[in-house]
Amino acid sequence: MSVQKMKLLSIMGQYRQLGTALDVCVKSGCCHPEDTAALVSQSSGFTRVSDENPYFQPFTRLNDILSALGIKPRQLPDFTPTPETELKEYINTLEERVVTLSVERAQICRDLESTKLSIELLRHFLGLKIQLDKVFGGQFIKVRFGRLPAESFAKLRAYDDNPYLLFFPCSNDGSYYFGMYVTPKDRSEEIDRIFASLFFERLRIPDSSGTPEDAINERIQSRDKAAERMRLLDARLEELKSESQEKALAVYSQIKLQYDEFEARRFSARYHNSFLQILWVPERDTERLGKQLDQIDGIEFTFDNPRGQTPPVKLRNPRGFRVFEFYVGMFGLPNYREVDPTLFVAVTYTLFFGIMFADFGQGLLLSIAGFVMWKFKGMKVGKILVPCGICGALWGVVFGSCFGFEEVFDPLYGALGFEGKPIHVMDSVLSILMLSVGLGMAMLMVAMVINIYSCFKRRDFENAVFGANGAAGLCFYGSVVLYALGIFMNITLMPVGVFAVVAAVTLLLIFSREPLGCWLFKTPREKESAGDFVMKSFFELFETVLSYVTNTVSFMRVGAFVLVHAGMMMAFFALADMVGTGLAPVMIVLGNALVLALEGLLVGVQSLRLEYYELFSRFFTGDGRPFKPLSV
Repeated sequence: MSVQKMKLLSIMGQYRQLGTALDVCVKSGCCHPEDTAALVSQSSGFTRVSDENPYFQPFTRLNDILSALGIKPRQLPDFTPTPETELKEYINTLEERVVTLSVERAQICRDLESTKLSIELLRHFLGLKIQLDKVFGGQFIKVRFGRLPAESFAKLRAYDDNPYLLFFPCSNDGSYYFGMYVTPKDRSEEIDRIFASLFFERLRIPDSSGTPEDAINERIQSRDKAAERMRLLDARLEELKSESQEKALAVYSQIKLQYDEFEARRFSARYHNSFLQILWVPERDTERLGKQLDQIDGIEFTFDNPRGQTPPVKLRNPRGFRVFEFYVGMFGLPNYREVDPTLFVAVTYTLFFGIMFADFGQGLLLSIAGFVMWKFKGMKVGKILVPCGICGALWGVVFGSCFGFEEVFDPLYGALGFEGKPIHVMDSVLSILMLSVGLGMAMLMVAMVINIYSCFKRRDFENAVFGANGAAGLCFYGSVVLYALGIFMNITLMPVGVFAVVAAVTLLLIFSREPLGCWLFKTPREKESAGDFVMKSFFELFETVLSYVTNTVSFMRVGAFVLVHAGMMMAFFALADMVGTGLAPVMIVLGNALVLALEGLLVGVQSLRLEYYELFSRFFTGDGRPFKPLSV
């Protein structure tokens, strides 16, 4: 539950050694680069490194080659380096083979597409028993193939007295009539105008010999031959892929490493024949990295504490809790100088989810489903559902529910010395709601304690002491909780007079946070009139008190979902009694499936809402920047 401490690594040396130094930093996997040129003063003479990357062209070409072969580019963890003198020759040879096959394949694809279109076009004219080559070669007539709208086809009767207008329909699809019209050459302009007025759409018939049927058969044979050539080409490409994949990926890994290492120079600054590189390194990795950098001649380096800069954030959590960093990251990364809430989220989210999803059988099924989602689909939410489902199963034992059956654990309760079920959900509505509010009060106070610690860590003393979520806010809210708890339990935990004094003093401290912080801790403050200050502080105080109330009441949803679960299962069991003995098991199974899916989604969302709106808002800023080390 912490942010790893960072050290500022400064490397300076001869420019010719920059690549060697960056190679060590990249392979270490623990160096987050800073924009060095932006950090150093412009008057110091340092300039940004802008050398052209010599590996850009081979890297791009190799990416294209792998794409053409259907090989997904990936970095191999271990590979045998190829000598620099052989890299260019290998890429040229492989590219030539791939391009030759790809160009030939592309031409076949174009031929197949053209043949397909020709066949589709010719099928419309199968009714014509004419020799196409003779028709197109006529000396005294002109022929136009195309299609005529159905409405226009009906209008042709108006031209029955024109002996030069002859239209021969072949087929129709309901909207168009496909066919041809024939006209003498000396009358072609007149006839073309008539058909143009009828919206005749001309279709270009490909050069063919024989009837349309003969032309189609000829193209089908041509298509089959092209398809066979395509199959052989694909086999050759697949063979080339198989024999080249291992070597090509090794070369890709080598060039990618060189390309990325050279790109890392962009973060460096240059001064004549020297360079300066500034990076962030986790404190735990400084000794290992220092030993590696010591072996490079011509450079000097130092590890320093942050000097006014804000380091990137790298979280450090126990292995079982790291998956909850996913939820924290959705809200934002913690600032380098504030508390990492991952452990808090892991505990509270699992607890909220388990209470609201309290069913032994459904909880175990949800846990299994989460494991499958994580193991086979790599879904982080699935891994989170595993502990949540187990927690729901444990709370199901407490509430005595297993797939909606309420008496399954009665023997267990008897063995533990209970007379019956410890908690009857539907008979304890008020108690469950009050306990959920009590849980919310405890969580809010824990969040305030975390905020106080986080504020001191950030040296924000004003908010730590006088803030609404600081010590003053905690005292006020704690006094309200004690006083309300005394009323509920009918005992005096805090006298009325003491409560009134504590509440008044703490509210006054919250109201006067800015002037008190300016006076005690020298906190900068904008100048404003007394009236503006009073008005602003009053409404801020009103909003603070209102947030205490709404955040507390919001936790009633935890108890409400316990009641909803019990109510829904009772409804399905009542339906099972209504449908009769034969269909009752089916109804119970369907009811459990529906409740499992619906509640699993709703409870997950509502638990996350409690984290973000009721708890995170009190102690978490989430304005940190992620630690992104130089890597391939």
